[in-house]
Amino acid sequence: MIYPSIVKAFHDRDIALFKKSMEKGLVYMFLLLAPAIVGICYLISELVKVIYTNFSDSDAALTSTFAIFCFIKCGIQLYPC
Repeated sequence: MIYPSIVKAFHDRDIALFKKSMEKGLVYMFLLLAPAIVGICYLISELVKVIYTNFSDSDAALTSTFAIFCFIKCGIQLYPC
């Protein structure tokens, strides 16, 4: 129930609660998305073979590798150090 607390904090102009709620929401989002991304990276070659049925095994491997690098690059852009 993150959204109601964010809205309430914003409405009440409670900056500390707003920041805490946003941080909590981001942590929950990360906890849900991290296993999904790992699963997609694990299954990406099979997904490529299913989506692009005319690809050979070597083409699927190259496309999978490219997709994993794209996931990493997007992750670096979303969470800069």
